[in-house]
Amino acid sequence: MKGAIKPLSALVIMGVLSIIVILGVQLYPQWSRYLFRPAEEAAPATTENDQMPETEDQTDPEVTEETPAAADDWERYRNVNEIRIALNSFFNSHGEYPQRLDQLVPDELSILSRDPRTGQHYDYTRSGAGFTLTFSFEVGILTFPPGEHTLTSRGFDLPETLTETPELEDTAVMTVPAEDAEETESDGSDGSEMADEEGLFPELPTEEKADTD
Repeated sequence: MKGAIKPLSALVIMGVLSIIVILGVQLYPQWSRYLFRPAEEAAPATTENDQMPETEDQTDPEVTEETPAAADDWERYRNVNEIRIALNSFFNSHGEYPQRLDQLVPDELSILSRDPRTGQHYDYTRSGAGFTLTFSFEVGILTFPPGEHTLTSRGFDLPETLTETPELEDTAVMTVPAEDAEETESDGSDGSEMADEEGLFPELPTEEKADTD
């Protein structure tokens, strides 16, 4: 009897072990889902719920509200700078600035830029040995407020120096000869008075002749 029980007990043990192994293999995928699922879902939850709304709240209002007008201002800023470089190149080649902006095409500029909103060319005037470009900003960029601005050969919003100061110097110099002329005129008047006084002396002989007669 004892010899018969031993093989049966071994078979029972082997059967139980095989059942445990089979159950473990079948239940392992489910256990692994429950074990690893919270850790996998925790990271996406923080990135999607915490980070994405912050970036949307910070960028979307600025882009939708300020980008169109600011983009136009930046394009105007680039346009007038390109025209300024072309004007200086024209001045180096010809010794003077052009009378019109279209004279820059095609040697200095391939295309003459226009205002992005109005589609018109920028206002340009040649003043003496300088120039003035006039344009407007809608919202303002950098340190420039919205409104009308100018670009001259001296820089942004700086008045162009005309040839007025040399003219003032010339007039100041011309006043000196004018004063000299007045002095000479006054001297000439004194000389004429002396001549008149000298003209009185020839009358004396006529009086003597009258006495002798």
